[in-house]
Amino acid sequence: MSSRKNKLLIAATLLLAVGFIVFQSLRSTDTRSKSNTVQHAKQNDGNLTQTPPAVSPQNQNQYSTPFPSDPLLNAGSTIPNRHPRWPKAIVQDYRNTASSDSDITIREWILDIGRPDLPIKVVEKVAFEGEPEEEVLSYLEMAANRVLISISTNEIETLSSEFPDTELQLLAENAMILTASTFDLDTVDRLMKEAQANESILFAEPDYVVRPSVVPNDPRFSGQWGLNNASSSGADIDAPQAWDVRRNAASLIVAVTDSGLRTTHEDIRTNLWTNPNETLDGIDNDGNGIIDDVNGFSAINDSNNLTDNLGHGTHVAGIIGAQGNNGLGITGVAWDVQIMALKFLEEGGGSTSDAIQLIDYAVAKGADLINASWGGPGGSALLSQAIARAQSNGIPFVAAAGNDSLNNDTNASFPANFTHDNIVSVGSSTSNDTPSSFSNFGSTSVDVFAPGSGILSIWNTSNSAYQSLSGTSMAAPMVCGALAIIAAQYPQESYLEWIQRIVAGVDRPAALQGLSVSGGRINLNTSLSATGGDLPPVITTRLPNQQIAVGGTLVLSVVATGTEPLSYSWSRNNSAIPGQTGATLTLNNLQIGDSGTYQVLVSNAAGVATSTAEVLVTDEVVSIAAAFDAPDQNFLVSGDAPWELVQNNSVVGSQSLRSSPIADNESSIIQTTVTGPGTLCFWWRVSSESGFDYLNFSINGILQRRISGETSWQQVCADLGAGNHTLRWGYIKDSAVSDGTDAGFLDGFSFFSDEDNAPQIIRQPVSQVVSTGASTSFSVTVESPETPQYQWLKNEGELFNSGKYSDVNSATLKINSVNEADHGLYSVRVINSTATRVSSLAQLTVNDALEPRILTQPEGATIGVSADLTLSVEVDGSAPFTYAWLKDDSPISGATEKQLSITNSNLQDSGNYKVRVTNTAGSVDSEIAEILVIEVSILPVFLKHPVSSHLKAGDTLNLSVSVGGATPRTIKWFKNGTEINGETTEQLLINEASIDDTATYWAEVTNEFGTAKSRLAIVSVLSQPDALIAAINAEGSGITLENTEGPGWFPQSNVTDTDSLAMQSGSIGPLQSSSLTSYVRGPGTLFFRWKVSSQPGSDFLQFRVNGSTIFGIAGEHEWETRSFELLEGINRLDWVYTKSAIVDAGEDAGFLDRIFLSDGAVPHDALSYFPGSADAGNGWIFIPNIEFLFGDGFRWVYHPQHQWWYLFGLGGNETWIYDLGLGWIHLTSANYPSVFSARENAWLFYDIGSTNPRVFINIETQKAVDAGF
Repeated sequence: MSSRKNKLLIAATLLLAVGFIVFQSLRSTDTRSKSNTVQHAKQNDGNLTQTPPAVSPQNQNQYSTPFPSDPLLNAGSTIPNRHPRWPKAIVQDYRNTASSDSDITIREWILDIGRPDLPIKVVEKVAFEGEPEEEVLSYLEMAANRVLISISTNEIETLSSEFPDTELQLLAENAMILTASTFDLDTVDRLMKEAQANESILFAEPDYVVRPSVVPNDPRFSGQWGLNNASSSGADIDAPQAWDVRRNAASLIVAVTDSGLRTTHEDIRTNLWTNPNETLDGIDNDGNGIIDDVNGFSAINDSNNLTDNLGHGTHVAGIIGAQGNNGLGITGVAWDVQIMALKFLEEGGGSTSDAIQLIDYAVAKGADLINASWGGPGGSALLSQAIARAQSNGIPFVAAAGNDSLNNDTNASFPANFTHDNIVSVGSSTSNDTPSSFSNFGSTSVDVFAPGSGILSIWNTSNSAYQSLSGTSMAAPMVCGALAIIAAQYPQESYLEWIQRIVAGVDRPAALQGLSVSGGRINLNTSLSATGGDLPPVITTRLPNQQIAVGGTLVLSVVATGTEPLSYSWSRNNSAIPGQTGATLTLNNLQIGDSGTYQVLVSNAAGVATSTAEVLVTDEVVSIAAAFDAPDQNFLVSGDAPWELVQNNSVVGSQSLRSSPIADNESSIIQTTVTGPGTLCFWWRVSSESGFDYLNFSINGILQRRISGETSWQQVCADLGAGNHTLRWGYIKDSAVSDGTDAGFLDGFSFFSDEDNAPQIIRQPVSQVVSTGASTSFSVTVESPETPQYQWLKNEGELFNSGKYSDVNSATLKINSVNEADHGLYSVRVINSTATRVSSLAQLTVNDALEPRILTQPEGATIGVSADLTLSVEVDGSAPFTYAWLKDDSPISGATEKQLSITNSNLQDSGNYKVRVTNTAGSVDSEIAEILVIEVSILPVFLKHPVSSHLKAGDTLNLSVSVGGATPRTIKWFKNGTEINGETTEQLLINEASIDDTATYWAEVTNEFGTAKSRLAIVSVLSQPDALIAAINAEGSGITLENTEGPGWFPQSNVTDTDSLAMQSGSIGPLQSSSLTSYVRGPGTLFFRWKVSSQPGSDFLQFRVNGSTIFGIAGEHEWETRSFELLEGINRLDWVYTKSAIVDAGEDAGFLDRIFLSDGAVPHDALSYFPGSADAGNGWIFIPNIEFLFGDGFRWVYHPQHQWWYLFGLGGNETWIYDLGLGWIHLTSANYPSVFSARENAWLFYDIGSTNPRVFINIETQKAVDAGF
């Protein structure tokens, strides 16, 4: 193998006991755009030079933030002489970039750590609370001279020619290392952009640096409390008790991917793995390119040199498998085991590329377990794929959760946070059964805790040295050693069953509950000894949040392990869902009311486990498939925000998909399933912070491609093999800073079978739960160029038409009067002359029928003649149900639904009503609902309702009603649900209304026979224009705002950003909008602050430019800054709050503040002065006669090509020309030559023969004023 010096390295965090620095992740930040570099310094040959930033004269004062006071700086210099995490490293290059509002700084470093193979680039984002205080928001380390690429071809020579001054090196079966011959601060970004533009490269990523997760501790610690804790009973893994069952795993190979191993140590030398195909003779006997790899392999220099210069790998190996019962030192968790030493960590960490090579080596050499006591914040897709290869070989991968004292649920640490089911993520516990102060945690991302504080093990300084260390690095090998014992004891079980024993067998002290999936610390004795009903359930796949279209199907499924039998029960909003007792919940024809929190509870005799998911049913999702150009494909959206439709920004058709705005450390996910073999194609692009925020694409959980930064539309195609394939796209953000439009985009989905004429099953059968005695059916939808044949199967056996089954050779299978024997897996074989396709399996679960139970009873009422009334019930039990309504105990003809509607009632409709509900298990009658129909004239009624309106501040608010019914009557008025004191007449009158009068109003009328409520009247009181401008901090800017649709926006002081006023959208109802409009001439940049408080996924605040939606937010979204680059010409800007949900949430409004322009953008309001227009053809647009200074005898004409306005005098030859591009208006006239003054916002008229202006004509007031010259 060639030298590894060109590999790109990925760094994590080494945490030291004394003086270690914990960098906390950003909890909540605004979305910020980045600006110009303000400081760039480079150090060459010990001589410091200062390079000024490339700042133009007009913006040089905007970016003048100095580097904060820092003791790391050289005197009189802006380049630090050292990095706080790398005190011994030489700073070779440095750059400091400020955000637009200067509250976030991005620092980039090039460090020489004394390793030629590993030049380091550091990228850290820092927020300043006030100098010199700072908070590090995110921190990444990577190799400075290379990137890792995933390839679709192995033609290295072809790729090499496309990347001059670089070296390409094969890393794994689909991965290579692309190394630059020279490097600087921009090399990684440049290589990634060039790689992403190459069609042969699937994706590129930095070679992140990872480090051991260790914290050095007191070397005098002399006991192994983690195995047997004498001082705090129970706070250990009960190793002595477990060893009574089994103590050795001599047949198992444990690969320790770490810093190497002191192979001659007295307590480990007898437990070394020996390569059966290699001899220590200077020859590569096994032909793998490594000479004499007898006990392992070092990826640092592709050799058998396992020398441990750090001691970390030796310490980890000793915890797993130090020789037991040999009269020396300590004992490992497993007394006898084969330790395969794999080295890639040195001082400064190790590279992801080297870690990948070690994992593949371990798989190839037959390792049974892999330990990874290292990690970092960089999530490498290629590393994930290497772990997936271990997963496919049934190898558990034990990973340290990290030592940042952070929640891995929101601040990921890799590889522990990858979602492969063979990964066991391990946190660290103390001798008191509390979480170690340094340990990461996570209720969904960390699996278990294990002893990790003050752990004694072997050391690298001599053959008899021992050392006590702390860290999740020590906790992980505790678990790995325990898994070795379990795997040796239960060789017939799968790796998932071994892991389940570890997770289910934990002790659950109070201090550890809620901090991991298991909620506890491992207990080897419990896990090893569990038999019969001793293993409680563990849910190994969590339920995903989902957003589903009205009428769609909800499918929630969990995989749980534990001692059989396992029982399942499902609930929504803490109410049980009847009949759902399987691992999969299937609900068809969902409606808005089915939204809520769904939970599954899995139980057996030993315990319970739960998982929850938030489900939102909306009528907006149905168009997602159409926007993705696959209307018959079922797409599932999940994550922290849904995907949304974008108009006129597409490759195929007029729509595409865009990920909704998300906050830091959040994601927006969309996925679907197809059946191969066939070819998948789609288009995608991204606009994000390069190298930090990604749009990912995975197949069956394995990441295939990812893009970042600013990309154009690209088509991706992939050949899929036979079987079902889950396709998943996700836009993922890091912990700070945004760039571009901060979103991923998708379009043009297609999937074609390998055989063009093969039958395509476009709708699969759906699993269901049916009660004994009911009838049911399964069906498929098929596309085929010829009429296909069908054969339905049960448990893969063919079915035949009988009394039980009918239509077994059609698209729909009918099953009559089901019983327990019908439980099973159903599918259909679809056949034509070209090919045969088999549908996915659908499970039929048959439960004992439960008698119907009425949950919601029909309610009695008194109504007037000709009124309408609906009676209804809600029931549970075993479907299907039949309904029979009765009046005065006599059946009502045709009344066989759960609802009974009485329309245009008369006096004969009075009576006692009830409904009889029946299923196969029995029947039940509802309570009686007494209905009384009376003459309407005596009931209170509204003959006229108040009307919604919007008006300007100072206008009169006048709401009125007209009422009828028996007297005496009393009237009350209400404002936002509160009664208005003193208002008791049919008219509500408010003189000089103010913005505080914006509200929802209604009236109530009452007499002795009842109370009636009027319709709602939504009133918006709009402020004066100058108040609108003041509310957005734009006084004196020239910006104009106009309410253009629906109830107007208005200034208010209840919800603000940083000052006392902000704009709020007008009060609207369902399917209404409130729009605020401005015009700006580009090019240039627009900035604004906004927030929204609304129903998530239904009520949106959107920003539109020239009619196209650019940004959109929904739910509870705090104040953030957005920016947009405006194109040249006139741009119409709209801020629109739209409402589709019936239910209100939060403030039910959008908010806007702090609008400002930069980089040449200026306000423009000419269009608002010329209100109507008509296209006259030939490019001319006529403005209908408008009254200006000279009366109504003029006509305006606009020509878009020249961007000119002309005003022709109908009775003479006067011509006015308004040049939109230059901002001047010229008048050609025999008597009144003139020009327009933008500064004065007025016309200047001149006398013939004189240069003095004689009159100003103000544009806004259209008034002429003598200039006085």
